[in-house]
Amino acid sequence: MTFIIIYQREAHAGQRANRDIEQPRTQLERKILARKACDELGIATTVVIDNMMDSVRRAYGSLYNQAYIIDRGGRIVHKEAWAWPLGWPVILQGLLEEDLGEQASVYSDSKRPWKKRSFSGS
Repeated sequence: MTFIIIYQREAHAGQRANRDIEQPRTQLERKILARKACDELGIATTVVIDNMMDSVRRAYGSLYNQAYIIDRGGRIVHKEAWAWPLGWPVILQGLLEEDLGEQASVYSDSKRPWKKRSFSGS
């Protein structure tokens, strides 16, 4: 399994807890902010940084915290308007069983499965 985070525009730049964060105006500023977020949140999975037109976000529905589970064939098998990874182990287990044709077990000792991967984003 591969977890990928698409880093996009800041939903709450300049507001509340993010009042000291400005909306990036360039791809380099977005990349720097993405790296800072990964470091501060301990995110250690692949991070892809969307372009300044947010093309990936728009292609998948223009929401800020959506999540998709896509099978090996590229088919969307689960969609969430607001990412909630606590339910993902059950969904992933079902996909593995379907793929393997046998009972499978999804290891999950964390509420944040993306923290179990190694960082390879830019």
